[in-house]
Amino acid sequence: KNLGSVQIRNVATIGGNLCNAAPSADTAPPLLVHNAFVTLEGKGGRRSLPLEEFFLGPGKTAKKEDEVLIEISLPTPPKTAKSAYWKHTRRAALELPIIGVAVYLDVDPREYGRLQQVFDLPDSTWDDQLRALNESEVFCKELRVALGVAAPIPLKVKDLDGIVKDKHLNDQLLSEVTDVALQKAQVRDSWRGAAWYRKEMIKVLTKRLVLICLRRILKEV
Repeated sequence: KNLGSVQIRNVATIGGNLCNAAPSADTAPPLLVHNAFVTLEGKGGRRSLPLEEFFLGPGKTAKKEDEVLIEISLPTPPKTAKSAYWKHTRRAALELPIIGVAVYLDVDPREYGRLQQVFDLPDSTWDDQLRALNESEVFCKELRVALGVAAPIPLKVKDLDGIVKDKHLNDQLLSEVTDVALQKAQVRDSWRGAAWYRKEMIKVLTKRLVLICLRRILKEV
């Protein structure tokens, strides 16, 4: 509801948002964490490539002049996986993100412990939920993170599998994940936000999005 404006949402397309290749494109991080593919068609025929290979630089993509983007496809995720995106802005609409973070989470829940109980409390804080996660026996099958406004192009954070696979999902593990994300990011100062602030929000929002994904997973248990 806070992407662009009502008029833009009724006229614009996801393909147009991707082909614009802005680092702030809101649709890019959620699609990146879902390992999306784009299909291009032109005089030379049709070809598909991973979305993360589509972005070449600010305003630059792998699309040739005679090609159009005709399809965006996503692999079907397992039932134990959920995703979430957080657009961090000052205003509620008509605003580019200060930072955008998307998370995809697939888990092996051996024991949820107090997580469900804490999630159900109307006044539970993010810290309450993290403490409950630390006490649970939820193990990570896969965790993907993508960032907007953190590099010249929408950025999918690589090299996370070796850190998270089959590991106990807790605050310490998430701190290791955010450390990798910050190493890959190329945040800068701008009038929307300072580089240090963007780094802090990457750490905060990544953890919050993992909790949001867990809440969504628990709803289907």
